[in-house]
Amino acid sequence: STVNRRKGLAFIRFFPATGAIFTALLMFAGANQIQLKEAETDFNNRRIQVEKRLNQVAGSLSSAMQIRLNLANSLSAFVISRRDFSHLEFDDFAQLLQKDLPGVSSLQLALQGIVTYLTNLEQNKAALGHDLLADPRRKIIAEKSIREKKYIISGPVELLQGGRAVIARKPVFVSDKTGGSDRFWGFATVLIDIESMLRDTAVDELSSEFDFAIRGRDGLGERGEVFEGKESIFDAYFAIADIWLPDDA
Repeated sequence: STVNRRKGLAFIRFFPATGAIFTALLMFAGANQIQLKEAETDFNNRRIQVEKRLNQVAGSLSSAMQIRLNLANSLSAFVISRRDFSHLEFDDFAQLLQKDLPGVSSLQLALQGIVTYLTNLEQNKAALGHDLLADPRRKIIAEKSIREKKYIISGPVELLQGGRAVIARKPVFVSDKTGGSDRFWGFATVLIDIESMLRDTAVDELSSEFDFAIRGRDGLGERGEVFEGKESIFDAYFAIADIWLPDDA
């Protein structure tokens, strides 16, 4: 058996390999029935164990991502309730939100689409002044977000300031002083360091034992690109689990 040589590879290729072995063993129908039954039982038990572990890791990653992505709601509420605030007031509030939440590389507010307020300035200063509505890579999806009043998930993407992050941007709307219709204020943004999240939720540990992949770039689920591991894993996977993100941060 190849199971003990490279667990993940064996799991992913186990179905075609089992078929070939079973065909050959039919010639020994009587004497080998017990061995076949034991092999099938061992295979099913192994699969149950892997599925259980994968679901635990996926659940942990889902919870961690949702908690962090929902910080966009808190930033939006801060803007709506304050309207006018200083950089110091923003920083105090945002640092409080980030407290005890590893993996949040920056919280930002983009006034009229231009990054104006952000935490961890030293590491993220390259993003300061970045105009999302003028950036051809962000313009279409940013305008769609404003038009539909829906938050958007991007990434993991390579950041201007270095590293990879999943980015959640929530369009913020405030009502004008006359009580008329809401007007677009800007974006509340959460940047999540994907490497840190994978490490802290035991994904790295799992991928050291098995061939492992994650797809769903830009929050597109099974339609999204693979951003961790090999795409071919999804052609013959042994176990699969979903990572849930909030519908509206």
